[in-house]
Amino acid sequence: MFITEKIGQYPHKGRGVANIGPLPCGTDFTPDDAASDVLPAVSGFTLLAYLLRRFGAPTGPGDTFKSLPNWILTTPMQDVFLRVSPSLAHGEYSFGAWIPTDVYRELIASKDINVDAIHAAIKHAARDLMRIVRVRDVMIDAYGVLPYAEWPDLEDEANEDCFVEYSNDPLGTDALRARVAELEKERNEAQARAERAETLLAKGVAEYDAMFAVGLIDYSEPEWVEGARELIEAAAALRGGGDA
Repeated sequence: MFITEKIGQYPHKGRGVANIGPLPCGTDFTPDDAASDVLPAVSGFTLLAYLLRRFGAPTGPGDTFKSLPNWILTTPMQDVFLRVSPSLAHGEYSFGAWIPTDVYRELIASKDINVDAIHAAIKHAARDLMRIVRVRDVMIDAYGVLPYAEWPDLEDEANEDCFVEYSNDPLGTDALRARVAELEKERNEAQARAERAETLLAKGVAEYDAMFAVGLIDYSEPEWVEGARELIEAAAALRGGGDA
């Protein structure tokens, strides 16, 4: 049984993503239409409340002009994602489809692109937004609060597929904690590299000074100047994370 999930980061970091428009093969039907067909006349307000309750924090921010934050959701098709950014003006504008840029280019260049499969995947993920989540003593789906008369029987096992667990991390604090941990790790590694660099440099300088004191080296000679320069460069590379 497929249940759509939110991805925590934009898909395929470093590869780029394309917002799928009309696909080739002589059709003007877009993946946006596929999602809108499944959820016609949905309100951006109820959709926003549902996404927050079910998935918690969005995958990424909106913009300063017209877009609310994005929830990027999985579909049954690998490398095809449903993008949901609730539109408070027109609910049908809330949907889009994302795909890695390199995969999208391959699809556009292909003469046997399976448009139906892409549309089916988007519809499947959009239809999944009709699963019910609880908010205190009411049940909601993408269309808002379900009338009491339409509540499925919670005791009937046949209705289990109607429900889905809601997010325990509505503000995205888990992701923030993970990012803070990553930054602390990076800071600790940088500090350790700096300490090793200082140790290397101090040890090298001490050895040079000891040899100079007994007349084994002469800093005016090019070979020793070059040796000192290499020592300093090695310490700098180590401090910056390079090999030394």
